[in-house]
Amino acid sequence: RIYNSMQTRSRSVQHITDTKLPAPSYFRCSSLSADVLQWSAYELIYLYNSIHIILLRNRQSTLSNTQSVVAQVTLWAKLVKIIKYNYDNFDGFVILHGTDTMAYTASALSFMLENLSKPVILTGSQLPIGMLRTDGKENLITSIEIAAAKHPNGTAIVPEVCIFFENHLLRGNRTTKINAENFNAFRSYNFPSLATAGIHIKYEYDRIHKADPNLPLKPHYLYDTNVIILTLFPGIQENMISNILHTPGLRAVVLKTYGSGNAPQKPWFIE
Repeated sequence: RIYNSMQTRSRSVQHITDTKLPAPSYFRCSSLSADVLQWSAYELIYLYNSIHIILLRNRQSTLSNTQSVVAQVTLWAKLVKIIKYNYDNFDGFVILHGTDTMAYTASALSFMLENLSKPVILTGSQLPIGMLRTDGKENLITSIEIAAAKHPNGTAIVPEVCIFFENHLLRGNRTTKINAENFNAFRSYNFPSLATAGIHIKYEYDRIHKADPNLPLKPHYLYDTNVIILTLFPGIQENMISNILHTPGLRAVVLKTYGSGNAPQKPWFIE
């Protein structure tokens, strides 16, 4: 089942038997892109029809994944609602997302989906999926396979929110985009990869979150945006910090300090 979040329509492809499929109009993509999508998505969904794929895009885009600079808190709430609504009907979820804000979405979803016991895998591409050298096909195929992977007892191997990109499965709330030119666009600096895809997918079972499938999913839809990140740097002025701290409606400030937590020792800062 493919869900198009912009047009709020779903189409079932579980009973497809014809190998020559017409390009669906709601992809709004070129013929090459449509052919690629048919090969990389439709045939796999026929095999893994228990995985819910969420396509994000804007109306101006000719791609199936969104230009993610438009991603907002409202989008995160919509994604949570989609996952909650379909949670009992699918074994996992794959979200096709633009790369610019993919790490933000993955981090937010990891906290908004409390007691998650099924895979939620975000992926995308550096090159559009309709281009010959695109990395999107491999990212999509492997993401679906990871989302469908289970232990012998039937529980999900990766029951958490992750980003899969360039052969690496990364924890969603530990990932950041580090490259706009190369295919290895994401990195997790403070936590190692959960899996690596080569000829086989090698899972690092000791690093993967252990979920309790008996606990019901507890979705959170409200997100307080009155929080700011303040990066400290040598020479930062008192008036700069004062202006930020006096922002109307501000609820919290997250300080990015030096090294292991050092900060300026000037009296005006400490006070």
